[in-house]
Amino acid sequence: MFGRRLVIVVAIVMGLMALAATVAPPPQRTAPGAGGGPAGTPPRATSAPPSAAPSDVTGRLEIGDGGSPIRARVGQNVSLHVSGDVVDSVVIPALGVVEPIDPASPAQIQLYASTAGVFPIRLLASGRTVGVLEISPAS
Repeated sequence: MFGRRLVIVVAIVMGLMALAATVAPPPQRTAPGAGGGPAGTPPRATSAPPSAAPSDVTGRLEIGDGGSPIRARVGQNVSLHVSGDVVDSVVIPALGVVEPIDPASPAQIQLYASTAGVFPIRLLASGRTVGVLEISPAS
């Protein structure tokens, strides 16, 4: 008899807790860097981040242009924009990159340079090399 009463009391308490949790407003959260000090403390001033970090590399390739290699270091983010008058896919086989390209929509490739080496940039259907990505070890 005592066990049944205990189970009923526990069930009622759990039900009341669930009801209180659904009715109560969520806790106020402050944005990161918004000054987590006491109330009335103004947030600390921070400088605006640059549009591209110094460790980012952006390269442009025009198919048939025979441009210079794109150079990066291990640890950098690389953005490649490949344009041309072809309907194909741009691939960097060793890095597992495949992006479609057509005259109206250039290939946009984003990758993290994690391995040093020389990586040819090719067109998938024709097998033609359109550029080279050279990643050197971090200094």
